[in-house]
Amino acid sequence: MHEDQMWLEECVDNDPWKNVEIAPMFQYPVMENDFLSDESSQTPPEKDIAAALVLLKIRHRISTKGIDDLCKLLKMLKMSKAPKSFYRIKRLLLPNPSAPTSEFVTYICPVCCEATTSLDHCSNEHCTQHKRFHAPPLYYLRMPILQQLREILDHAPPLNFEQQQEKSASNSDVINDIYDAEAYRNILKKEAGKKFLSLIMNVDGIQIAKNSNLSLWIFTFVINEVKRSERFRLKNVIVGGIVSAVSKPDRHQMQALLSPIVKELLVLEQGEIFTVRGLNESSKLHLKTFLIASCCDKPAQSLVQGISEPTGAFGCGRCELQGKFLCIHNFLLLMNRVAILGETVAIKKNSRKKIRVFPLIPDHQGQPRLRTNKTYDIFMKVYAQERLLNHVELRDRLRGHISPCVLRELTYFDVGTSFLSDSLHNVYHGVMKRLLHLWFNKKYRKQPWSIYSKLNVVDRYLSSINYPSTTVRIPRSLSKYEQYKANELRSILLFGFPALCSVLPFRYARHLLLLAV
Repeated sequence: MHEDQMWLEECVDNDPWKNVEIAPMFQYPVMENDFLSDESSQTPPEKDIAAALVLLKIRHRISTKGIDDLCKLLKMLKMSKAPKSFYRIKRLLLPNPSAPTSEFVTYICPVCCEATTSLDHCSNEHCTQHKRFHAPPLYYLRMPILQQLREILDHAPPLNFEQQQEKSASNSDVINDIYDAEAYRNILKKEAGKKFLSLIMNVDGIQIAKNSNLSLWIFTFVINEVKRSERFRLKNVIVGGIVSAVSKPDRHQMQALLSPIVKELLVLEQGEIFTVRGLNESSKLHLKTFLIASCCDKPAQSLVQGISEPTGAFGCGRCELQGKFLCIHNFLLLMNRVAILGETVAIKKNSRKKIRVFPLIPDHQGQPRLRTNKTYDIFMKVYAQERLLNHVELRDRLRGHISPCVLRELTYFDVGTSFLSDSLHNVYHGVMKRLLHLWFNKKYRKQPWSIYSKLNVVDRYLSSINYPSTTVRIPRSLSKYEQYKANELRSILLFGFPALCSVLPFRYARHLLLLAV
């Protein structure tokens, strides 16, 4: 059902019916002699019947099973040209693929990471898998970006090219969208007077089943110049590739998967002629396309960026902070010393379990260096000479860089600052959920930061808030904070912080304001 609805959303704007007004067609009663065609004695062609059934499905939100039953009913009424099922309708109306799927499929060797078209063996003569694969290769379905760009620009609402003209001369410090960001403004200066497209990439993996290690990894892109209300709709999302793997790809495999995408992006940086809908002037434009940022969760980012795991030494994708590795019962001492959240409680007093923490460094001490293209290039020179060192020694020498990052080849992609923070996992499900746990969990009720006794007071305050109409999910009772979705945590952070600050001790209220404001 969900898959069919996705197909409808993608196809409803396409010919031959994209300008048909669906509601009026069904709004008025049908008179006895009303027909869609003057040739009432003829049975409509199968494709016309299929189109009418799709319009009916959209108008009345009929399920796929309902359309299947309608098709059976038409057959029983001796409508010989009626399609047999919704599957047949899709086959009739879907455009023919431009090339067989097999042309876009490659296999990535699990040992040498070479791409091959053979499912049986690696094409690299020097690889141990050359005669046959002893371990399953990665199944890689590449989807050309250029064709998807053409289709999106052909049907998307007018693009925000006017933002490129306005922001080039703007010095506003207010950030409403990506156009206000410093990195975007720098591109405007270098591409002065030229229209261009910019992309943000996401890479994410999902386990197919709990009892299986098989996973799917998907490379997706969005066009920043599409209006934000339309930008993330499924029909405007570009899929660069899908990978099926029996286990999580390692960093070298991830770079092999990204390589063909980067090659295509380098071609797109030179510019292509696009047909752009909604322009006052000529609809044909020569546009360069640049990948300018990537937003992934931390495990995926470490693979794409080629650095340590997020919980390992030098695991921060933003800077070169090494972190400290210590037993859990020492965590209390560290937290007190650097005054991050005041105090915390050891899980087990004599536990040997160790965790890595990334304490804040006082302002008067030297701060960790930020990752940039410049620091990356320095480390890659060392990597080329000393890559045979053991893993830990190499990681420490290179401040967490374990493998090259192929995105470095792109013109406006910075392998440090272009990796954005994932607000869902970092801020809402990360920091905010952890803070609620510290404030309202019963086991911390004797700690100075605890407001466990004020839970009902804060809850009443939150329930009295009139949240904006754009709020996707109104927060449930605070007693269910452990079950909160990201949107609930977001609403409490952005609109409920006055309630929390009114009962928190001043020190912890000020700390919350640093996050909320």
